[in-house]
Amino acid sequence: MDTDTEDITVHITSSKGNRPFNADAAAQYRCPYTGTQTAVVLDGIGSNAEVAELMPHLAYFVVRVAARDGAWNAVLAAAHLTRPAFPLAAAADGSRRDTPDGVMVLAHFPSDQPATIAYVGDPRAYGWSDNALHPLTVDLTIGEEMRRHGACDHLAARHDHQVLTTLGQATPVTVSVVPDVYHQRVLLLSDGAARTLTLDRLTEIAREHEHDPQACADTIVSEASESGSRDDKTAVVVTRPAPIPL
Repeated sequence: MDTDTEDITVHITSSKGNRPFNADAAAQYRCPYTGTQTAVVLDGIGSNAEVAELMPHLAYFVVRVAARDGAWNAVLAAAHLTRPAFPLAAAADGSRRDTPDGVMVLAHFPSDQPATIAYVGDPRAYGWSDNALHPLTVDLTIGEEMRRHGACDHLAARHDHQVLTTLGQATPVTVSVVPDVYHQRVLLLSDGAARTLTLDRLTEIAREHEHDPQACADTIVSEASESGSRDDKTAVVVTRPAPIPL
């Protein structure tokens, strides 16, 4: 799906993995008054009807909050909506189970200022400039934390799927923010797309489709699917018509 605005284009592709539901969701919004463009990728935890139903609604909501109140505030608003009133919720059969939760990465593009990225968990953002793809985020996972403290990659990799915090657990100090993003193009990827392809391959795809952002998003998702990844995959490509002056 592609959405053109007067100043910025947003192209979105998503594909279900081999689980019953697609727990990923993506959305975009352009404020008609300020021209601010926002886009988000949400990755629901688990694969059930409740998660799959919540994530698109949350995506629709959060991009509109971001356009008005900024990226950081929007993530906290999403956190408030996913935070359970009680630690566990009762299922219809009387059993107990976790309430729907997820992780997210959001981009906030003022029309004439650098972008801001805000995120929780392990969805990723990349910036495209100077014919190269630059990682803008660091996975907020136990595995990445172990690497930071000197653990070997073989051991840390066992914990790459364990996020340090989720939306339902997020607080003002656990929402990560990347300010002053001057890249003309930004890619937002769920972990099902980002983890499956290497940075070198993502760079090749971005270079091959530099002038066709929808093909860029489509190719990332299709190649991640062909790799055998069981997870859902979502790619969002946000492009300014011209760079923001430094």
